[in-house]
Amino acid sequence: MWTFLPGMLFESERKWWNKKGNREAPHEGVDLLLYKTKRGLIERVEVGTLIPALFSGEVVSIVEDYLGSSIFVFSPPNFIWAYGHIEINGEVKKGKKLERGEPVGKFAPSKKGNVPAHMHVSLAVLLGNCSFTLSWSTIVKERRLKLIDPMPYIALEYELIETFDF
Repeated sequence: MWTFLPGMLFESERKWWNKKGNREAPHEGVDLLLYKTKRGLIERVEVGTLIPALFSGEVVSIVEDYLGSSIFVFSPPNFIWAYGHIEINGEVKKGKKLERGEPVGKFAPSKKGNVPAHMHVSLAVLLGNCSFTLSWSTIVKERRLKLIDPMPYIALEYELIETFDF
């Protein structure tokens, strides 16, 4: 079961890393890092853990981000999935058709020591055609995209905890 700190969920205004505090803008996705084992222990996803495509689709953009790389996938009829801060599988290129469950990459070591390695997932509904290049700035600013909470699509159940010692 996925486990989240305040600040890891969609539209949160809090930071969950470093000195905490508030974000500059509400969180545009969810940060996946913590999970509860069958024994009830909360663990971190290990660097190198494979990341499956959440849904079938076509890779429309790959960009470097401040913690790793990001991949943007168009899933019919009108969804854009963004997987951020990851190490992308070498076979995944722009234009590649992905099947649900196919590896898109793996959890990457963090490039910033004050931010633990994690994967960021955003989901947007495309309102019209996608005649623009997808990146983190366009997914937030483009009016033809509406960010929505990805949790109903990726997790049946999850829990919120108040603290975790990194």
